[in-house]
Amino acid sequence: MSQFMQLGQTAIQNKNMAEAVDWFSKALEESPKDPQIQACLGQSLCWEGLRDQGIIHLRQSGQVLLKKAR
Repeated sequence: MSQFMQLGQTAIQNKNMAEAVDWFSKALEESPKDPQIQACLGQSLCWEGLRDQGIIHLRQSGQVLLKKAR
């Protein structure tokens, strides 16, 4: 797990969703096709009240995982 992902998880544990979004966004810049990062960012955005943006990332995560499952 990257340092940005770890910091994002810590922010979630501290109930700081805005900070989690920032960290997961940075992690996504490093690994744009990582479905776990996409999912974490998407869920954090939803918790932050940005559901439309969050759903985009959650769907992208699901699409990557579906491709890997085939």
